[in-house]
Amino acid sequence: MNLCGAALVLLGCLYGAVSMTREQKRRVAALREMDAALERLGAEMALRLSGLPDLTALLAGSSHGAAARFFTCLHGLLSELGNKPFHVLWETAVERSLQELSAEDRSELLRLGECLGRYELAEQLKALDACRAQLGRSIEARRSGLTDQRRLIFGLWLAAGGLLCIVLL
Repeated sequence: MNLCGAALVLLGCLYGAVSMTREQKRRVAALREMDAALERLGAEMALRLSGLPDLTALLAGSSHGAAARFFTCLHGLLSELGNKPFHVLWETAVERSLQELSAEDRSELLRLGECLGRYELAEQLKALDACRAQLGRSIEARRSGLTDQRRLIFGLWLAAGGLLCIVLL
């Protein structure tokens, strides 16, 4: 009976490690999805000179994962565009739909939102490129640290499970 309890404790700790690793992968995927959507946003702005409501509708339908959630939320908020400035709606959409991103990544997106729709196209594209560059650095940093973090996470969780088993036995 004690061995079954110890095995369950170890399995629970292993599940905790797998969950944390999955969360890290989900954050990297969300950053990649936002980067791809912002790349498309820049291309559409530069080539078609479409308005932001049309662009948000397009990106809500063509993006995936976190980016699709973000642009769907933003497009839904655009009905308030006359009452609230665009950057406030952008900020609301970031806070509602991109909780999995770090505070630094969200603040970079907020800086982009303050520029979109306010300045000349060249300045907007420059801000978009700066945001994408920062997201790219975040993607690379998280991706490269994921292997080391995975080992650390599994080691810590299994060590904690082993210690708990020893205490319980």
